Amino acid sequence: MSEPFVMDVQLRCPVEHAFEAFTGMIDLWWPRSHRKFADSVLRLEPKLGGRFLEETANGESMTFGEVLRCDPPNEICLT
Repeated sequence: MSEPFVMDVQLRCPVEHAFEAFTGMIDLWWPRSHRKFADSVLRLEPKLGGRFLEETANGESMTFGEVLRCDPPNEICLT
């Protein structure tokens, strides 16, 4: 099992843009070293009950967590 992934970033942009970058563009910044599949896409569904998952083109997938709280653009809490 890999080490936990912790990232602290300060952005000079509106909070709405930062929230979209974290949730809607997670595949662009999440490290390849912290993925189960070599050729995959990560998605985060920013809504209560939404999933954080990894999917491959051939249909394999793994759900990493569920959204417990979501108050865009202020907060998102995952399992």
